[in-house]
Amino acid sequence: VGFVQRAAARLDPSLQLAADAHLISAHATLGGGLDVPNVVVADYVHLPDGYWIDSPFDALGIDRGIRDYIEHHNSLGAAQQIFARLPRTDAAADRLIESGQALAGQMSWDVVVREFFLPGLAHARQ
Repeated sequence: VGFVQRAAARLDPSLQLAADAHLISAHATLGGGLDVPNVVVADYVHLPDGYWIDSPFDALGIDRGIRDYIEHHNSLGAAQQIFARLPRTDAAADRLIESGQALAGQMSWDVVVREFFLPGLAHARQ
């Protein structure tokens, strides 16, 4: 999610503040401050209301039925977001494709190497 936010912020610098805020908040999602119509975050980390885990041992006790319920509950929200974002006109579809291609261009291997890998190597050499 952070990578997508940084890529979107490179396309629109006004989004940089939201991307920086995400780096501070581990629970931030794209829907919580960054409007990227090509991306839906399906959050399978947060439990539905009424479920809690106090310890790793509690997590080990989750059975298939509970996992399936959590997946279904969280998938429903993602599916609703996807449906709401489907283009209704050819022009809207064209805009979505263009913005998706621009976003993908900011997430290429060239960008990963230039922005993350090479600086990481330089930092490791120090």
